[in-house]
Amino acid sequence: MKTLTDFRYASCLALSISLVIFVGTTMAQSMPQPVPQPMAQPTPQSMPATSNMVNPQRWTEPDVTPAQKLSTATKEAVNAHQQFLDECKSGSSAQYAACAAAVHQTYEQERADIRRRFPQ
Repeated sequence: MKTLTDFRYASCLALSISLVIFVGTTMAQSMPQPVPQPMAQPTPQSMPATSNMVNPQRWTEPDVTPAQKLSTATKEAVNAHQQFLDECKSGSSAQYAACAAAVHQTYEQERADIRRRFPQ
């Protein structure tokens, strides 16, 4: 008789635990979940003023001489050329040749414009 009572007790306990888990899970699924809100973008006023966040002096000084302007324009053209070539690589290999040719043609036009604006 004791074995039957132990079995009934264990069965009741297991059933109770299963019921609690089922009800808890069902309630958790039926409760509305909070909607994540987008984070606010930092503004210059909200950002801490640390020395590593300040632009170097050379970035804020304008180009004055024609040589400086030529150097900056050349660097910008070279960097843009490389950036666009990298974007061509993200496409299919069949399209890469046409994309690279268009990028190179644009680069050559920019270089010709730079030479026209800053004759040496």
